[in-house]
Amino acid sequence: MARLKSRSRSKNISGKSNTAAAKKVSRRTTVSARKKSTHPGAYKKHIKKSAAGTVKASRIKKSSNATKNVDAVLSRVGGQAVINGVMMRGPNHYAVAVRRLSGRIATKVFPFQPYAQRNAFWKIPFFRGIAAFIESMVIGTKSLFYSADIATQDLEKEEALKAKKERAHHTDTGKKKKAASGLSDEAVFASILFSLVLMIGVFIVLPNLFVENVIHISQANKPFLFNLVYGAARIAVLTLYMWGIAFLEKEIKTVYQYHGAEHKTIYTFENGKALTVANAKPYTTLHPRCGTAFLFLIMFISVLFFSLVDYFWSQAIPGFREWKFAYATHSLNLFALAGNTIALHWNTGVFLQKLINISSHILLLAPVSALSYELIRVGAQYPKNIILRALIYPGLLLQRITTQEPDDQQLMVGIASLKALITVSKKKRTANNKK
Repeated sequence: MARLKSRSRSKNISGKSNTAAAKKVSRRTTVSARKKSTHPGAYKKHIKKSAAGTVKASRIKKSSNATKNVDAVLSRVGGQAVINGVMMRGPNHYAVAVRRLSGRIATKVFPFQPYAQRNAFWKIPFFRGIAAFIESMVIGTKSLFYSADIATQDLEKEEALKAKKERAHHTDTGKKKKAASGLSDEAVFASILFSLVLMIGVFIVLPNLFVENVIHISQANKPFLFNLVYGAARIAVLTLYMWGIAFLEKEIKTVYQYHGAEHKTIYTFENGKALTVANAKPYTTLHPRCGTAFLFLIMFISVLFFSLVDYFWSQAIPGFREWKFAYATHSLNLFALAGNTIALHWNTGVFLQKLINISSHILLLAPVSALSYELIRVGAQYPKNIILRALIYPGLLLQRITTQEPDDQQLMVGIASLKALITVSKKKRTANNKK
C-alpha cells in the first residue's frame, strides 16, 4: 500500500509539472503568434498587458482559437460607415447594421457575386483594382440607401406618434405611406453616375480652372508645375470638404464616429480577439486600408500621371501650346455690380486645350485607381516597409478628420454587423462542404 501511495503521489507531482510546462509553452506560442499579427500596434499593446499581468493565459488561448475559426471563414473584411450604422463586407456577402430610434439594432445581410468570380480577367493585378472600385461604389450606394430607408421609417413613425398625441380626437382614415424597402438597379446606377459627375466637377474641373485662371499657371506650357499646384489644390479641396461637412452637419459627425467604430471592429477581428466592446475600444480609428487613404493615394499618384499626359499632348500635337493665340477671345457681359460689369471671357484655343487635358485626366482615373489599390494591398502585407508607410501615412492623417472616437453603442453596431457577416459566411462554408 505504501508503495502504491508513493507511486500515485509521484504521478500527481509529475502531472502538475507537465501542466505548468504546458502553460508556459502555450504562453510562448501565443506571444510568438502575436508577433505575426497584421497590426503591429496590437502586438505592442498585448505585450504591455501581459507584462502587467492583466491578460490571463486562458483568455489568450480562447482568442487564439477564435482566430483560427474565423480565418477559415473570412480571409479579409472591408467596411463602410452608413447612416446610423456600419456595413461590413466579406467575399460573397455584405451586412448592414443600423441603430434605430428605439435603440434596437436592425441587421440585414445581402448576397453579392464579385466580378472576379464571374470572370477570371478581373483577378489580374491592376484590373482587379478597377473591379474593386466599381464593386465598392455599388455596395456602398446600396448600403447607404438601406440605412436611409431605416432612418425614414423611424422618422415617419416618430412623426405619426406626435401627430397622434396632438390630435388624439381625430381619426386618420388616410393610407399610411410606406417607406421604400428596395432599390432598383437603375436607381443605383443613376446615383453612382451622379456621384461620379459631381466628384469630377468638384475635384478635377474646378481646381483645374482655378490654377489656370486665378494662379495663372499655364497647363499647356508648364505641365509639371501646373499639375504640382493642381494636385495640391485637389488635396486642399478634399480636406476642406471633409472637414466642412462635419462642421456644418451634425449628422456627418455621427457618420464619422461610425466610421471609427468600423475600423476598431475590423482591427479586433484582424488580431483574433473576441468581438466585444472592451476588446475593440483600445484600437485606433485609423486604418491603412481605409477608403480615405485610397482617395488620397489616387490624388497623390495622379500628379505624376497627369503631368506626363499633359507633356505628351504638348509635344504630340503640333502648335498645341500656341492655340491660345491662334484663336480669338470672346466675352459675354453677365451683370453689373457696383458700377462694374461682370463679364465671362473665354478663348476657343484654351477651351480645346482644356477639353483634351481634362478628358485625358478623367480617362486616367481608372489606371491610377488600379495602381493605388495595388499599393494599398501591398502596404497591408508589408506594414513595416518605409516607402509604403510614407505613401499611406498622409491618408492616415486625413482619417483624423473622417473618423471620430465612437461610443460603446456605436461599437456595438459595428460588432453586430461583423457578427452577422461571419454567421452567414459560416453557413455558406458548411453548405459548400456538404456538396
